[in-house]
Amino acid sequence: MMGGRGGAPAALGGFGGGMANLGALATAPMSAISGLSGVPGTATRTAGVTVNSVHGPLPPGEASEKGLQKYTILVNRAVSAAFPQIQEIGGYRQDSLHWHPDGLALDIMVPGWNTRGGKAFGDQVLSFLMTNKSTLGIDHAIWRQAILYVGDGGQMMDNHGSPTQNHMDHIHVATKGGGYPRGGEVYRL
Repeated sequence: MMGGRGGAPAALGGFGGGMANLGALATAPMSAISGLSGVPGTATRTAGVTVNSVHGPLPPGEASEKGLQKYTILVNRAVSAAFPQIQEIGGYRQDSLHWHPDGLALDIMVPGWNTRGGKAFGDQVLSFLMTNKSTLGIDHAIWRQAILYVGDGGQMMDNHGSPTQNHMDHIHVATKGGGYPRGGEVYRL
């Protein structure tokens, strides 16, 4: 993960009670995230881009695509196009878990993560990812110490000691991969 930053861990916001409402995560992740800001069907906009309005060929995203698999590249490009405020996305790197070394995961750094606006922005990015989970080939996402599994609920994480390890300053998103790309492939959403 990226370097640690200051701030205190907190439960995933938008659930109206944090840890007390963990059951919503475990039983129905899509209904649990319905309280997040930026849920499609509202008029939420981000820098002139309506959530879920990114269509057509996607230019390269913020993360280096070296070592990334097809769906991970698609997520990189889609998030970068939908949310131009994001200036840093980490991708391939060595890690004790297989997600990043296998090119299956991104770390989307959330600007202003330790402010109310930054948290709301991170919630909006997470909503975009989970709403488009099938198209983007999402396996799971982690934001603010909560793991959301596609189709299998979610859970809170243990405290790992820093804002970065607790996914307070970034959204970790893992994909099902899709294999390594061949030159000239077009990525579109």
